[in-house]
Amino acid sequence: MILKKTNSQICILKSNFANLYSVYNALLSLGFEAIISDNSKDIQNSDILIFPGVGSFAPVKKEIDEKGLSSLIQAEIQKGKLFLGICLGMQILFEKSSEGLGVEGLGIFKGEVLPLDPQKVSRIPHIGWNELNIQNNFKSHSIFNSTENPAQVYFVHSYFCSPLDEKQIVATTEAGINYQIPVMVNKDNVYGMQFHPERSGKTGLLMLKNFLNLIE
Repeated sequence: MILKKTNSQICILKSNFANLYSVYNALLSLGFEAIISDNSKDIQNSDILIFPGVGSFAPVKKEIDEKGLSSLIQAEIQKGKLFLGICLGMQILFEKSSEGLGVEGLGIFKGEVLPLDPQKVSRIPHIGWNELNIQNNFKSHSIFNSTENPAQVYFVHSYFCSPLDEKQIVATTEAGINYQIPVMVNKDNVYGMQFHPERSGKTGLLMLKNFLNLIE
């Protein structure tokens, strides 16, 4: 396999709250080589940052705070660096979460992370495949190039992100009957996916590929 289809360096942010090698192997299968690191120089020298995460809001925020990564991530995003947060990595981009009361998120997106409504969801955590309902202003976005319509993606989560600016919502999904929740967001160079693209088959891999190609 010929690697490095782009000259850009890709860094998967290292934490104790992610299956890092699922994302790494997904990128490798697409022909992209990445590094896994929490080293500040690696992060600063990278052109694309991906932050996957599973688990709880407060512990992962504590870890990246202790490593000095919170302010670094904010600074790199401010520089215009292409950034993708996956699952908990998306949630940490918001101001706060009901899961970690009193713990501030990175505040890239205005809004909060809320628990799924147990009266509307058949089970919590919400696990399985759901359709993406792409918002009208994002239907022609290149991140969806060549993907199926409607796209099916894989979820494992108990909380969801609620941005204050609805124009930042790229896609929603029906987590329960008549219960639409935001599951993909975008603000300038920053993207968030509540679902796991690395576990979402051909569609998820295409979305990862299209995301990486946004830098070109």
